[in-house]
Amino acid sequence: MLAAANAKLKTKLKSPANASVQTVLEELEAAEAPVDILRLLSVSLPPRECVWWACIAGRDILEEGEKSACLTASEAWVFEPECRKP
Repeated sequence: MLAAANAKLKTKLKSPANASVQTVLEELEAAEAPVDILRLLSVSLPPRECVWWACIAGRDILEEGEKSACLTASEAWVFEPECRKP
């Protein structure tokens, strides 16, 4: 997954390259490597969940009550991915 996304972890792992995501997450947690945990999650989540995660992060940086057309459209897609505007 990491190679396909052209992403690399900075933490040296003992797990083999074909280790499960859960195994690598556990190793990264033990190594106290939060940035690498986020990096791995960003490439291992399915597309819809990845967009939702980005929406949550986007909401965190907006001021309370502030609107974003991009964020609104992204959230709409997460809730109804088959819905398309004409």
